[in-house]
Amino acid sequence: LRSPAMSMRNLVGPATVGVATSTVQRRKGSVEWTHSPDMHHSDDHGAPALVAALREAFDSGRTRPLEWRKEQLQALRRLMVERESEIADALHSDLGKPHLEAFGTEIAYSIGALDQALKSLSAWMAPDKVKTPLVTQPGKSRIYKDPLGVVLIIAPWNYPFGLSVGPLIGALAAGNCAVLKPSEVAPATSSLLARLLPQYLDGHCIQVV
Repeated sequence: LRSPAMSMRNLVGPATVGVATSTVQRRKGSVEWTHSPDMHHSDDHGAPALVAALREAFDSGRTRPLEWRKEQLQALRRLMVERESEIADALHSDLGKPHLEAFGTEIAYSIGALDQALKSLSAWMAPDKVKTPLVTQPGKSRIYKDPLGVVLIIAPWNYPFGLSVGPLIGALAAGNCAVLKPSEVAPATSSLLARLLPQYLDGHCIQVV
């Protein structure tokens, strides 16, 4: 599992693609997220429209502000804290993991990565100062980090929760829209993610397929 810092560095650059879906309305302070219809969707025939909707959300600039990124990361953290027992039960159903093992290897580990992302996010987003060639002085040079656009996360079965939300942390921190494909080999965890993510995250930008 890559660290959020590594994930963020790998999720900046030209736009790429993914597929997805979602609905529910959720109010967070003065912010209200309106989720699109059926979050857990696997109809390949509808994929182009779903990708187009995610691209439109990204192109609107919705995911770029620091505030949006922090809100999504904080919401994901609340999901892990508030739904710890449900997550552990799903991992036990899929893999036979005891609650303590599920907490230590997937839930607490993911919370730690999330806390690191929240702590470092402002620094990650700041432009990097670089030397300016003599011929372009007295100008100044900066490297700016731009999100990819829409990224696809395909999770494996052996750590079905941690290796789903870990890359998602990096994608959100980097200001991307994200499509999460949990492993069908871990059906309880996959179903849990499809049910819980739309209750906590912005369904215009984060989808489960």
